[in-house]
Amino acid sequence: VIHGDMKILIANKEISLKGEWKYNLAMSQHALPDYLFAKYAYRKDWTPSSLYHGMIYGLRNLNFFGLLWYQGESNTDMLQNSRKYHLYLRALRDGYADLLNKELKTVVFQLPDFKQPHIYPGFSGWSEVRLAQAQADSLPNTLSVCTLGAGDALDI
Repeated sequence: VIHGDMKILIANKEISLKGEWKYNLAMSQHALPDYLFAKYAYRKDWTPSSLYHGMIYGLRNLNFFGLLWYQGESNTDMLQNSRKYHLYLRALRDGYADLLNKELKTVVFQLPDFKQPHIYPGFSGWSEVRLAQAQADSLPNTLSVCTLGAGDALDI
């Protein structure tokens, strides 16, 4: 039951959501087959692969020349995670090439400056991920682009 003044506005017409809703539970997550879930090495929970199957796999019959890739912030927080980023990046690139085009050109944009720079040498997940992104040049048909100095270090 929805209480309060919840509504949807469509073309200047208000539709109230107040009242009792009728629904049917189509399927429980526990009823789904295991192959729909991927276990990430750095997470303890199971994450559905529905993003891949729902948004990427359907592109397999289209013609792709290239892939632009910018990501990595979420891989900078743990040492073992950032040091495995080169494995993740290779698997990602190879997976897209297998699915979309064996000759797929890939451009990997390195993480830009973010937060305050380290005054003393030491571990930085950001530098570990940037190193893996720079080494992406060794992958087939792949180019790495350095973005250091190209952004606002206080607002990614």
